[in-house]
Parts: sequence; structure tokens; C-alpha cells
Amino acid sequence: MKRRNFLAASALTVGALIQSNAPSLGSPLSTHKQRLTDYLNNIGAIPQLFSFLNDPELLNVYQSKSKSLTDVGYRQHDAKFYFCDKNQTAAFPLSLKNTSAGIIDISALFFRKNAAGKWQYCSSLSSFHFDAIARAVSEFEIKPDQKVLTELFVPVITKSEHAADGIITTAKGTMKLKVLVQEQKTTLEFSLKQNKEILFAENFISRHTLSCDSLA
Repeated sequence: MKRRNFLAASALTVGALIQSNAPSLGSPLSTHKQRLTDYLNNIGAIPQLFSFLNDPELLNVYQSKSKSLTDVGYRQHDAKFYFCDKNQTAAFPLSLKNTSAGIIDISALFFRKNAAGKWQYCSSLSSFHFDAIARAVSEFEIKPDQKVLTELFVPVITKSEHAADGIITTAKGTMKLKVLVQEQKTTLEFSLKQNKEILFAENFISRHTLSCDSLA
């Protein structure tokens, strides 16, 4: 019997699944990097060398929150992190590699200064998120300006009791992503809301391909 696995997307969950099914992947390296680059350009992210990170508080929260990802094989991507939204948000891309497939996922952890001015973890985006965001942006009749894109696609701090699986809150809306893993394809169910208005909702086949044979 063929299994169908409908998963709420998170960087850790998706990364672990991709790692366990790496030989079946068909995504070229350039696609992962281009999706990340497009996303960072859209939100006006400013690159910083990780070796020059001199904010102990930000470094500590990053190291704490990235441990679950580094434990399954993620490492710093291009030795850089990024500031955006007037330096109120920091993004740390991490890549997952496989010896036979090369880079098989690029995820990013987001941190934001809270009301007290302290850095706090917001959420993580996986390559599936970047794929879905690129799809949504391409469907806009008129591409929004950088400020609007930041408000729509950059995670913000969310109270844990208000968080739901697969839902990421942004300054002006929410993103919801589910990943449907099937025998020969992976389908993404993605919706984007601005406040309560649905701007984009679509199911489409992802560039990632996962075999579900080894999934519970």
C-alpha cells in the first residue's frame, strides 16, 4: 500500500526527512541557492560575515535554537547571516548536505528584538517555504515593494499558545504550509494571508522529491 504523509512544515521536520531520503532528490543545487537569494533580495536583507558577529546575546540565542538542526547535519551556509527590517530581524541560513547529492536543503532561522530590546527566536523557514514564497510572489499582478514583502514574508515573534503547526505569523499576515509526501512527488499546500484576506492559496508540486518508503 502506498503511503501518503501530510506534514506541517518545519525546518527540522523537513530537514530530517530530506536527509533520510537524500538519494531520491532531484533538486539542483542552483535552485536551492537561487530561491534563498531571491527571498533575501525581496526582503532587503543585508549580508554580514558570521565571523564578525559581535553581539553575544544574538549569538547565544542562535546557537541554542540551531542545535536541533546542527544535530541532524545542518551547517552555516556561506558563513553569513543577514539583517533586515531596519536591523530588527536577523536571519541565519543553514544548509544540509549529502555526500552524493550535495546541498539538499537550505533553511533559515529568524530572530527579532522583542519589546524589551532582547533578541528572541521567531521561526524557521525551509527550502519548501522558499519554493512556496517564490511561487506566491510570481503570481502577484504587481510585485509589492520591499516594505510590503518584508511585512508579508518575514516571521515575527509569536506567543507559543497562539502558534499552530505549519503557520508562521508575519507583521501583516500569516503563511501556512503543509507538505504532502507521496511516492514520486511532493506537493505543497501553501496559503498567504494579509491580515485576514487571502492573497494566495495553491497546491503545487515542489522541486523536492521525497520517497515515503521509510517514513512512519
